[in-house]
Amino acid sequence: MSSLSIVENFKMCMTKKYMTFQGRASRGEYWKFVLVQFIIMLIVGIVVWVFTFDEDTIDTISTIAALPFLLPSLAVQTRRLHDLGRSAWWLLLHLVPYAGSFVLFIFSIMKGKPETNEYGPVPDYSNYF
Repeated sequence: MSSLSIVENFKMCMTKKYMTFQGRASRGEYWKFVLVQFIIMLIVGIVVWVFTFDEDTIDTISTIAALPFLLPSLAVQTRRLHDLGRSAWWLLLHLVPYAGSFVLFIFSIMKGKPETNEYGPVPDYSNYF
């Protein structure tokens, strides 16, 4: 199992696995994607804040900037849950304020199953890029 750089990982999640809801995602794949997404949104927020202090404009531009991440985020979260042997239905916990997101955070930091499970084999990133 080869590991991708943070940039290669983000590129893979945004292009090759943009809408891939099957298979599994390692902790590394998930957290590298989340980190780059966070950095991009932070930069967008800072740039918008510097050029305008209008809260509505900041909210609108931030929402538009976040839209391209919606499907890839759902896909990588689904694959991360699959790595733990859990169904994507667990994502509905996001609808439970605070506690649901906390449970999903705990799931995201848990080590995946080391063997093949019902969602496929352990992720192998050696064939990307």
